[in-house]
Amino acid sequence: MEPCRVCPLDCRNPTIALATHRVLIAAYRQEARLLGLEDFPPLKRTVAQIQAAPTELYGCWIDRDLAAVAEIETDAAQAKAHIASFGVDPGFFRQGVGSRLLRGLLDMVSPALDLITVSTAQANSPAIGLYRKLGFAWLEDGRYANGLAKVTLVWRRQETP
Repeated sequence: MEPCRVCPLDCRNPTIALATHRVLIAAYRQEARLLGLEDFPPLKRTVAQIQAAPTELYGCWIDRDLAAVAEIETDAAQAKAHIASFGVDPGFFRQGVGSRLLRGLLDMVSPALDLITVSTAQANSPAIGLYRKLGFAWLEDGRYANGLAKVTLVWRRQETP
């Protein structure tokens, strides 16, 4: 596989917004299946909502294909961020694309941040495994508005002596 290029995505560009939407919807369809859910709120997100989001989006490109997307909500004043969306195109599953995107994202945004959180369904063991592998630790358990059990993980910047 070709190297994965991680870079910010400009979703004001309709072509980029459409590609971002395609990746996220494909990834969330797989997650909904994994969780046994038919009504999964992330599947209702539109291209227009992605274009209007006050978040930062990053992508992992392999050749001309957008293989994975991460969306973060940053609170620069608090030196923290939350990964609001993270998805890998199912055509790139089990190829290390998610790890490459997450590593690239941490390299790009972490110098200015003390911590990054992410929440996912407790039953989403592939996602939890990815985050744990890259240094995220359990923060708390909780529930989404629909009652689905979730876990929130946190990554903290390591101080160098």
